[in-house]
Amino acid sequence: MAEQQPVPVKKEAGVPTDPMMRRPFLSLRDEIDRVFDEFMSWSPFRASTWERPLARLGVHGGDLTADVIERDDAYEIDVDVPGMSKDNIEIALSNGDLRVKCEMKEEKEETGKEYYRRERFHESCSRDFELPAGVDVEKIAADLENGVLKITLPKTPEAQKQPRKIDIKPH
Repeated sequence: MAEQQPVPVKKEAGVPTDPMMRRPFLSLRDEIDRVFDEFMSWSPFRASTWERPLARLGVHGGDLTADVIERDDAYEIDVDVPGMSKDNIEIALSNGDLRVKCEMKEEKEETGKEYYRRERFHESCSRDFELPAGVDVEKIAADLENGVLKITLPKTPEAQKQPRKIDIKPH
């Protein structure tokens, strides 16, 4: 059975995330810009995409894949972070947003008969989640198991109450 690792959640003050960045067409434009930037700055000395640590782990373009599930008593966010340890993951709460950030650093050194090669890679990716009303921020918890980061956002008792149905009177 895989070991469960608790992941600390820290709170920090900051500027709220720009809502414009949440629009899908802006994300698409940013991704197209990134592809063109990579193509135009190609160099034989630059590491290829498949040599980058996060790309090898299945994380591409700085995006973290996640599922958000609403339960009666809590929200659950499952983030795919294959190959990551809790030391590579940071979870922060700021101005009603929850940010999950992954960072991977790697150094390689090869020595051959007539060559010496040393490379360093540093990549990071993050994803922001806007917290819905009624989340008890003091009880947010996170666990890492089998490459899935499970963040539990418990609902306050008021948010757990069933909605009241309002009858419609005919005229």
